[in-house]
Order: sequence, then C-alpha cells, then structure tokens
Amino acid sequence: MASLEQLLRALDEPVFEIDATGQVSYATPALTAWVDHDTDWIFSEVLEEGDRARFAQMLGRIFDGKTATLLLELTMLVHGNPMPVELKLVRGDRDGEKVISAVGWLRDVSMERAKEAAANVQGTHLLDLVENISDACVVENAEGSVEMVNAAFCELFHVEAAPQSLVGTACS
Repeated sequence: MASLEQLLRALDEPVFEIDATGQVSYATPALTAWVDHDTDWIFSEVLEEGDRARFAQMLGRIFDGKTATLLLELTMLVHGNPMPVELKLVRGDRDGEKVISAVGWLRDVSMERAKEAAANVQGTHLLDLVENISDACVVENAEGSVEMVNAAFCELFHVEAAPQSLVGTACS
C-alpha cells in the first residue's frame, strides 16, 4: 500500500505541514518548486507583507482550537512574483487536547482572477457603450430583467425614471 507521502507526491499538489510558530516541517515537491525551500522555513516569509498578519491570525485560530478548518485567499511570492492562492488550513496532529500541527493545501487562483478582471473590463466597456450610444438601448439578462439601459431608451418610451433605476426590473 502506498504511503500518504507517496500519494501527495503523485498528486503534484502544493501541500505542507506547519507548527504553531509557522515553521514548515514538510512540503510536497509541488510547493518546494514554488518557494525554493525544502523544510524548516517560515511559511509567512513567502507571503506578501500585507497577508502575513491575516495568516498569523488564521494559524492562531487553528492552534488555539477555535476552528478545525479555515479557507483564506492570500498572495504568495513565487520566485519573487506575486501569485494569488487559496489556502485551506486544517488541524493536524494533536498531543492530547493540544494541537501540534496543521496541514495546508494551496491552490493557484491566478487564472480565475485574470478571468474575473477581463470580465470586469468587458462589462465596463459594454456599460460605456450602452450609456453613450445615441440609439435607444436596453440589455436584459437570462431571467428577463434589465441589466443596463440608456437615457435614449427612456426618452423613446417616455419613461420619466432615471435609467439606473430600471436596473433589475422585468423587461416584459
């Protein structure tokens, strides 16, 4: 039967074990490739400075026994470059009632963030187009509610309300 470590290596996932001080005692090759460290390093050192206090607070909640599992979005420094990650941290080994380790799993969410940013830009461009076109324009969503409408539409149909006040109303 394969050991847990063999399984983690085969999955090629960034997983680590950490103690209450934040020192990493085990890291899979997938994680060590991101951070250029093997073991015996402090996890918060590979986080952007603004995320270090949030991580310390999260780690404290696990080791104080206040929660068994936490999920947090952080920015890691991977080869010196910021990368958004999702960290799931769970209570690990115990010595009686005392938590002595936690296990973390990281997921790269940079592609998701890039898609969200692109969608926001597209939405902004569409909104600019709808608001500034001289023709009457209304955009409805799949449920049949107004998403965007311009002043020309309101003028054409003698609607006295501001275009923004129609957002969310039924198109029919």
